Parts: sequence; C-alpha cells; structure tokens
Amino acid sequence: MDATGKNSDMLIKNLRFSQDLNGESCIAPMLLLREYRRFNLNESQLPVFLRLLYLRQKKGALYPEDIAQEFACSPEVAADLLAPYLDAGLINDYDQGRFYQFDGLYRLLYEQWVICQRRQGKAGSADNLSFKRKKNSSGGIYYAFEQEMGRSLSFKENQQIREWLNTEHIPEELLDEALRRAVLQGVMHGNAPLAYIDKILLSWKKRNLTTLEAVLALDKEGRKAAAGRDSHNSRSQDKKTPHSGDDYSEVYK
Repeated sequence: MDATGKNSDMLIKNLRFSQDLNGESCIAPMLLLREYRRFNLNESQLPVFLRLLYLRQKKGALYPEDIAQEFACSPEVAADLLAPYLDAGLINDYDQGRFYQFDGLYRLLYEQWVICQRRQGKAGSADNLSFKRKKNSSGGIYYAFEQEMGRSLSFKENQQIREWLNTEHIPEELLDEALRRAVLQGVMHGNAPLAYIDKILLSWKKRNLTTLEAVLALDKEGRKAAAGRDSHNSRSQDKKTPHSGDDYSEVYK
C-alpha cells in the first residue's frame, strides 16, 4: 500500500475516532463552566452535575435508574445525590420523581446570558426577549421567591419550599398566591419571610382551602360581608345625623 493509501486509512480512522469521541461527549455551555458559582454550584458539585447533564442528553431525560447505574449506587443514594440540584432549582422533578429535566438550569442560563448581553452593550436585543416562568414547573416558584427576596435562596429555604410542594402537596398556584400576599404585606425582605408564608398556608389548611379557587372564593365572601357591614353602619349613622344638604359640609367646617 502506497503513502496515499496509508494516509487515507489514517484519515478514516481519525474520522471514526472523532465520531465516537463526539458521540460520547457532554455538551456543556461555556456560560455554565464560567459562571457555575452563580448557579449555586461549587467545585465538587460541578463534575457531578456535568455527568447528570450527560445522562439527560443521552436519554432525553434524567431517570433514577440511569443515575444509580452511572454512579454505581442504590436508588436511595441517587435521590440524595440529586437533592442539592433540586434545592438550587437547577433540576426539576416530573411525575413525582419518575424522571427529571433541566428546566431550571436553562432558565438561569438565560438570565445570566441577558446579564452578559447588557455588559457587552447588547441589552436592546436581549431585553426584547421575554421570559415567563411556567406554572407547571417547580423551578418557576423557586425563581419567584428569589425575585421577591432579591437574593438566592438558602439551603433551609429551598428545603422549606420543597417540603411545601412535595411533602405537604401544596399546589404551586396556592404557594404563589401566598407569596403574592406576603409581598403585598412587605415582609419578603424581613428576617423570616417564609415563616409568614407558612402561617398563611396553615390558615388555609385549617379552613380546608386546598385550591386557589377556594381561597379566592372565600376572599370574595369576606369582601361582600365587609361591604354589608359598612352599608349597615352607614345607614345607622344616617339615622342619627341629619343631612345638611351638602355631603361635604363636615369637611369645610
């Protein structure tokens, strides 16, 4: 075989090598590798997270049995391994743990990308893109809390939200409404904003209000009752105090 034939054989082998190499590669955005600390990842968590990302890219979703096989561990250990990434809102639980996706990661990557665009003077193009959190994604409620608190959630705060969602099975829309009321009360920048929200949720639980519709219906009844009392008090006051013909007479005295 001449030199040309040998070079062709080597090129074919190199192409096969490249295909095999790329076929077993994990596609990780440089933004993630550069800014991983902003996503609540440390140096020891990043390699594990990349292996999880590889599994998702290979299978289309992240399944508990694949995690156990990849890390040669039991399903219980695999669940513990996922916990910090679930707490950070990077990975999202679907179908009560049957599989997982990386909705939260891509949301955070998007937000960080917008920040980078603004730094580079490209804010116009980035600001024209709107991002709305999905109501059916648990990552969305974590993001809502962080937005209202103006900071990243602590480990305990992540645990509390997970407990509301997964242990107490509080619907996300109900938790979102409790958050909205806490914001209106101006407590989200206080010492214990989640404790206030927990009281709201507990009061609804005691009244057996398990849906947003039930909560809003109770609010409507309360407003009607208050309006009825105000109307009654107004009529009683009218009987006691005769009108002078000028509704604003008391103001101008």
